[in-house]
Amino acid sequence: MLYDAKINSKLEELERLKSLATKVTSVMDGEVVSHTRNTDSIGDTIAKIIEMQNEINNLIDLYVDKKTYLSRIIDSLQKPEQIKVLYGHYFQGKSFDDIAHDLGYTRRNICYIHGAALQEVESIVLKEETKGSG
Repeated sequence: MLYDAKINSKLEELERLKSLATKVTSVMDGEVVSHTRNTDSIGDTIAKIIEMQNEINNLIDLYVDKKTYLSRIIDSLQKPEQIKVLYGHYFQGKSFDDIAHDLGYTRRNICYIHGAALQEVESIVLKEETKGSG
């Protein structure tokens, strides 16, 4: 969710910059004499657009890498209910009430399964970190 918010913010900023570039270009199209100041402004705006597009691409790459990593960790869990709860909540954005309804459990059961699943995930991550640093 955090990366979604970051990416969406960057996309909004990119659209703002593109809109600004379009406005500057349309104003200049009506001018007979070109001013260095306006040309620099367009160049700066285009540079900002390119920089913003690169930032967005980097965020998307990071987001995909993290999702892939977490997906692999979740897939390694042994209990199908835990997998369903974690995927439902974190990948599909479902509420615990919706997951409970889908699986035929109470919300309390889903909260318990979720907590146990997070403990398992933490255990797996710690084992991997220990293995990687040792």
